[in-house]
Amino acid sequence: MKKWQKTGLLIVWCIIIAGCFYFRKELTTEQILNHTPGNLLAAFFMMMGLFAVKSVSVVIYSGLLFAVSGMIFPMKFAIAVNFCGAAIMVTLPWLIGKKGGGTMVSSIMKKYPKTEKLKEICTGKGFILTFLLRVIGKIPSDVLSLYLGAIGIDYKVYFAGSMLGLLPHLFTFPIMGMNIQNIHSTEFRISVGIEAIYMACSAGLYWIYSKKRKRK
Repeated sequence: MKKWQKTGLLIVWCIIIAGCFYFRKELTTEQILNHTPGNLLAAFFMMMGLFAVKSVSVVIYSGLLFAVSGMIFPMKFAIAVNFCGAAIMVTLPWLIGKKGGGTMVSSIMKKYPKTEKLKEICTGKGFILTFLLRVIGKIPSDVLSLYLGAIGIDYKVYFAGSMLGLLPHLFTFPIMGMNIQNIHSTEFRISVGIEAIYMACSAGLYWIYSKKRKRK
């Protein structure tokens, strides 16, 4: 990557982060709904834009956008919107990391000390590893994407593992969003329960995986 490209990328990155920080108070469910166009197609593109912004910012919580989809669109369409949004969300930072390479890795580790652990476990390019790292969530999703792109992990493996790791959220969060005014509803409780079980099972799998790696 040429010097002017790195500089340009850094400037764009800083502008996006600064914008997210400046408008952070407006990035709430209520505010997003207030600015949603009545036309569903326009709303779809607006959501894709928000997912794109989320992909390069740790300020916005992805679950918020998944839930908003459930408030705006019919359930089946909300899931499709979330799938498209998630694809954008995991792809853009991977591409930025891929372009940044080794320089990006050093920068990420310096800013996020927790990523030092990734050095020990990201020795392979396995689908399961990518899936588990995405699910556990100890490291911000965007930072993880940047790192995996920077170390050159295969995109197909990365994308498949990432999307599978996010898959339950694409269903549960919009259901929560549709029932946000009635948190005692069966649908809301089931969605929360599925999220809890999924995270618990994933944490257990990650613990087993870590133990096996230490034995090798």
